[in-house]
Amino acid sequence: MRDALLAYLTEKSRQVDQCVQNHAKEITALPCLDQGAYAYVKRGGKRLRPAVLSLCAGLLGGDKNEKAALPAAAGIELFHTWTLIHDDIIDHDDLRRGGPSVHAQARQNIKSKMPHLSLDTAAEYGIDVAILAGDLLHARAISLFTKLPKYGVSPLVTTILIDLLETRYLGRLLDGEMEDTALGLLFDCSEASLSAVKEETVLQVMAGKTSALFAYCAMAGGMIGLDSAETEHPQILALADFAENCGLAFQLQDDILGIVGNVKTLGKPIGSDIREGKKSILLVHAYQNATREERRFLSSVCGNRNAADTDVEKAANILIARKGIQYTSALAKACLEKALHSADILPDNLYKDLLMSWADMMISRNF
Repeated sequence: MRDALLAYLTEKSRQVDQCVQNHAKEITALPCLDQGAYAYVKRGGKRLRPAVLSLCAGLLGGDKNEKAALPAAAGIELFHTWTLIHDDIIDHDDLRRGGPSVHAQARQNIKSKMPHLSLDTAAEYGIDVAILAGDLLHARAISLFTKLPKYGVSPLVTTILIDLLETRYLGRLLDGEMEDTALGLLFDCSEASLSAVKEETVLQVMAGKTSALFAYCAMAGGMIGLDSAETEHPQILALADFAENCGLAFQLQDDILGIVGNVKTLGKPIGSDIREGKKSILLVHAYQNATREERRFLSSVCGNRNAADTDVEKAANILIARKGIQYTSALAKACLEKALHSADILPDNLYKDLLMSWADMMISRNF
């Protein structure tokens, strides 16, 4: 079934990319904004959100409704991508999917064209371009959703899907971003702060920043599959709960790969979460179990963007030795178990089999 899922993901990625390209031709913008908006999309990506939306549509509605979900699948990929553009600004990340982040690329472009500009001015320009490129992509994502009636989805369902995305789920996502920002400001990487960070707080941030959009994808796919505006339908709620827990498992695995993954596979430097000072479950658990000397060292390296590679490697080894990865992996597996339990009421068919394989990929992937 894993091979069948990979084949499905490859084909769905092709369909989504084609849909995005066709839609991009309908609307024009300044080249610098267009290039920034689609930079990450053109570099590929996992396309897991379009896949789960499409699979859920097929699970409850068959092949016809799985195909009808394409504009929403493409739209959700653009929606997810604009959040990445803005997130990279907030996190000061200069690398995404193996290339410069949008603000970093725009900064480099303007500096090469206008060498006399100061670094600060070029950086400000880069951020401005990235904000506007993200806004542009957000608008185009919603525009893709409006195409659903042409694919056979009722206008009422289409309207409710857009409303849910732009109110309930965007609200959850922004709350998660704000809580993450506050977490970074209120809790630095000092010994006192790291000792005070609670696991529940970190999970709450993850639920907003990551799993909320997965839950929306499953709900949207289920509603398209049934062509139903009933957001409280038992099967639709089951799909949302399933994907919510899969989203948590996905993020937990992402944090693990950030320590022990492969830079070429991930498209970002290993240990970047350490330099960023990211408050992950992995760090929180390992810090609680570290010796006083190890805590002091972790506090000196975490959040230090200029930390030497050797110090980052040593910090990673402490996180491993103090069972941060082991604990995070167990928590990810527990989330997956909850997800699978939620799926019990769903009908058995090929799409469900693929969806279960997709769920397993959340914790078995190395990318």
